[in-house]
Amino acid sequence: MHLNFMYARIFILFLCIITFSTVARADTFTVTSNADSGPGTLREALTLAAANGSTVKDYIYFNLPDLTEGGRTITVNTQLPQISSNVEIDGTTQPGPKIGLSDSKITLRSLRSQTALTVLTADGANNISIYGVFFSDSTNPCLSDPDGAVKTGISIKNCSYFTFGEAGRGNIVNGYKYTAIGIESSNHIVLAGNIFGVLPYSYESVCSGGISIKKSNFVDVGKTGQGNIFFSGIGIEFDNTNSSQYVVNVIDNNFAVMADGKTTLHSGDGTYLQLIGSPANPSSPFPNALINIQGNLISHFGQFGGIVFTHIGGKILIKHNWFGTDRTATQPLNMRRAHPGDGYALYFNDVAADITVGDIDPAMANKISYAYDGILASNVQNLLLLRNSFKCIGYKDYLSYDPTLPKIVVTKATSQFISGKTEPMSLVDVFTSDDCVNCSPQTYIGSTNADAAGNWTYTFSQPYAQSIIANAHIGKRSTNFTKPEIDVSHINITYFDCGVSGKISGIVVNNTQDLKWVDQQGNVVSTNLILEGVPPGRYKLIVGKYCTVESEFLTIGDSRPQIIDWSKNLINPSCGSGGAIKGIFAYTIDSKPITYRWVDQNLVIVGNTADLSGVGPGKYTMIATTPSGCESQYGPVIIVNADAPVINTTNKQIQKATCDNYNGAITGITATGNGTLTYKWTNEQDQLVGGDLDLMGVGPGKYKLTVTSGACSPVATDFIEISSINGVSLNTTNVIVRSQTACAMGQITGLSSPDATSFTWRRKNSTDILSSSANLLNVPAGEYELTIANAACTKAIPFSIAYLPPVNFSAFPYTSIKSCQAFGTGSIVLNTSNAASQPIAYRWVNQLGQNVGFDKKVTNLPAGRYKLFATDYTGCETSSPIQEVIIDPIPAMDVIFGAKHDIYCGVGKGSIDAPVVSGGRGSYIYIWKDASGNAIAPQTKSSLTDLAPGYYSLEVLDKDPLNAAEIACNSSGVFTYRIEESNAQVPAPVINDKEINYKGNTILAVENPYTTAIYRLYDSDTAATPIDEQQGGKFSVNVSETRSYWVGLTYGSCESARTKVTIKLLKSTGLLPNAFTPNGDGINDTWMLANMDINIINTVKVFNRNGQAVFESRGYTIPFDGNYNGKQLAAGVYYYIIDLKKGKPLSGHVTIIR
Repeated sequence: MHLNFMYARIFILFLCIITFSTVARADTFTVTSNADSGPGTLREALTLAAANGSTVKDYIYFNLPDLTEGGRTITVNTQLPQISSNVEIDGTTQPGPKIGLSDSKITLRSLRSQTALTVLTADGANNISIYGVFFSDSTNPCLSDPDGAVKTGISIKNCSYFTFGEAGRGNIVNGYKYTAIGIESSNHIVLAGNIFGVLPYSYESVCSGGISIKKSNFVDVGKTGQGNIFFSGIGIEFDNTNSSQYVVNVIDNNFAVMADGKTTLHSGDGTYLQLIGSPANPSSPFPNALINIQGNLISHFGQFGGIVFTHIGGKILIKHNWFGTDRTATQPLNMRRAHPGDGYALYFNDVAADITVGDIDPAMANKISYAYDGILASNVQNLLLLRNSFKCIGYKDYLSYDPTLPKIVVTKATSQFISGKTEPMSLVDVFTSDDCVNCSPQTYIGSTNADAAGNWTYTFSQPYAQSIIANAHIGKRSTNFTKPEIDVSHINITYFDCGVSGKISGIVVNNTQDLKWVDQQGNVVSTNLILEGVPPGRYKLIVGKYCTVESEFLTIGDSRPQIIDWSKNLINPSCGSGGAIKGIFAYTIDSKPITYRWVDQNLVIVGNTADLSGVGPGKYTMIATTPSGCESQYGPVIIVNADAPVINTTNKQIQKATCDNYNGAITGITATGNGTLTYKWTNEQDQLVGGDLDLMGVGPGKYKLTVTSGACSPVATDFIEISSINGVSLNTTNVIVRSQTACAMGQITGLSSPDATSFTWRRKNSTDILSSSANLLNVPAGEYELTIANAACTKAIPFSIAYLPPVNFSAFPYTSIKSCQAFGTGSIVLNTSNAASQPIAYRWVNQLGQNVGFDKKVTNLPAGRYKLFATDYTGCETSSPIQEVIIDPIPAMDVIFGAKHDIYCGVGKGSIDAPVVSGGRGSYIYIWKDASGNAIAPQTKSSLTDLAPGYYSLEVLDKDPLNAAEIACNSSGVFTYRIEESNAQVPAPVINDKEINYKGNTILAVENPYTTAIYRLYDSDTAATPIDEQQGGKFSVNVSETRSYWVGLTYGSCESARTKVTIKLLKSTGLLPNAFTPNGDGINDTWMLANMDINIINTVKVFNRNGQAVFESRGYTIPFDGNYNGKQLAAGVYYYIIDLKKGKPLSGHVTIIR
């Protein structure tokens, strides 16, 4: 036993020796050659590491003998072998100095070529680390290089635990087209302590490919104290095929800022970090991710944001980062760029995640500075914006396109407190503003809570010189900030127009009561929100107190027609015609249609289009008009004759006429023209008074010179007046000459003279003086002369007074209307259309000689005789009546009132028959009223129906119902009706007694019933409640014995006396046997009809199932024994019919049992 145990121990020891000798050992492969391939090269080291297995970690170190940077550069011409699992590549092991400002000591270089190249790759490997390597590629992805092939530094796929750099052992990456590092479908990725897109020798960027991380989880971009420097972008892309949550941390990195945290570059604007969810199926939910971004420094934001999030679900935490400023928040980094202060710091687009930007602790919140927009959110539901510090934001600190975003407004702000309105029970944070123009919320000073109605107030602990700004948080959402806002989404601008001043309305201003409007010169034109009553121009709204928000300049245009003449073309007329004015037009800024008209110097319209043509010399004005009637004028535009005669009156001399004698003259006028000139002077009566250029020897008056030259039309001056010296003049403007008529003498009145001292009237050719005043009164028709004189001159003026003969009128056709007897309603209307002469006045008189009318139509006349007198055109009335008209009276009216119909037994409604009316006008109206005096029917209705009990009245008037203005002549007086409700005597129904020979249901029917009436069936004469009611009087009753019923007829609430009816049940009734046993035992061998009187039986028939008669008997002297034609019937069920002498037949079934 002992020996065997010893052998066992030796065997186990041997086995252990064999086992340990086969385990792979960790090894270090040192690169000693910078050649692309061969012994000691990196290519060989990767090959050996892969061959060494992946159970333990292998290390690739460097010990290149040439310590210059060139000697430490490995140029890679073709792809290196794939990196296997558990491999660490550490360039910091190379002896010699670091390359520039980096931690790297080895350079892996690739050159631009037309062959695609990926320097390092790994697929399906785990635990890979790369440190201290400068990945340098000469391809410039920023240049157009269609022939250059795609170059990639590192490609990692389907790997776990890939680390690229750490503090003190970071890598540097430059160049590559288009991806410097590509990572896909991998987990546990760390990028730390690296430099991307920066030359290692100085703070100078180089255009480089970005970093692409797709479908990878547990990604750390930077670690605490081990951040990267990015001057090239990094994109992280998720899809929703991952069953667990994606976890990404972005910690302590510098984006577009050098390692000193202050140096930036003039160029290099862009998006440096982009996180995108790309669902495998567009209809699937967004990928679920947990993203933590903390401690980063970011500047030079692109137009789509410095950090961009798209199509992501889950949770996003962003805190303690610096955007656009250094980590002391004192240096404006984002201002050191080609477009200072441009871009968005954060952009969330179509994100379903719960987002928190900032922190409850203000010290852990973000600093966001010097950007156009701080945070931009589109299609984002849940975003908490907690106690961040914003400074010098150009437009919006937080711009959300969510129409459901919670609201907060400031309703009052004083030096002691600020208050407002927000969502109920919200947390409200309060800030002081920065000192920049746009007032961003820079410094958090405290918080308060809104009450259940959403009201909030924050009381200051000290006075503040800055603006106070607030935002609120409810659930997972934050409001915007209460900065002064101008909302122009519903702006309405009214242009200046004729009668309408300019106006700007519809603007909404939030969070301030301080506002003003200024014009382009900066002058304040209004302090009201609605700008109105201003002329055309450009105006800007400025709101806010310590810091302000300004609108763009808003233009109130001028809608009046604007007339443009830069293409004006004048065509002078030839011979006074053919002139034109062209090239002038008008427009309005709102493109209204324009109508034109041209007027001459006398305001006569001469054209209706923009171009005026076919006119003579003169002054013309264009008037442009809009549809609203607004007008603008242009002109006058003067055109002159090209070759027609021209008269120059500039030097004309006028010699006045002395004492109205013919010694006046007009001289000094000149005329020019082609050919021979001819002259013609005419007076106001167009009489020729001279034929020379000078007019001589004429009396006082107005004269016109007309000059003719060759073929051209004549031209003429205006009338030129020669006045009188010491003359006497007569003013006939108001003269009235009245002719002699049959009823009045003639006269002349209304004359006056400003310079006459005497007036003398004489009959023509007579020396007798008729009057010494200006008026000549009461003279017959004839010729007269008025002599007027003063101290120096005398003038005689002829006048004529005519005689006007009277008119003999004939009787005129007329129509007349009769009159009521009680008062005047008659009328007379004359028809003078065909009269030879029309009267100028009329006068009607009655039988008493009293005037009753003064027109062709006279109304309100009582019955009687009326005479007409007429005045003719001379003003004289006829001495006797022209005609006489008789107005007849309207006869009296007789009325026989109709009968009433009361309501009986509560059935139906009452009614009143129409009255019988005769006499009067022949047309009538009927005034029906109820007991309250209210009208209850149209006046054309003569009878009433559907009346309830009560009082009704009727008055009949003889009046046309279609002529509301007509006055009734006769009234029937008011006749009152009373509609009553009473009971009626209802006849008792007739119903006969009945005999039946069976028990069960039977019918009781009233004789000759009222088919629609209700009949009631009682079980006694005094029963209060009927046992049945039937329309038409037919009742179904169940009878088991002889008994009586009582039947009544109802009519509404009335009921007749009850009629007794008896149903007698004959003896034949009873239950018939339904089986017998014809087996010859003497017991129940035949079907015996017990309980039935056989004397009332007429016939008995029995049938089998097929309907065949198997027994028939008249009477029932021989009972049914179950045989047919001498043979026994089969056992079973048979059917019978018993026909009775009275009553209905009996039927049923009987069973033969054998």
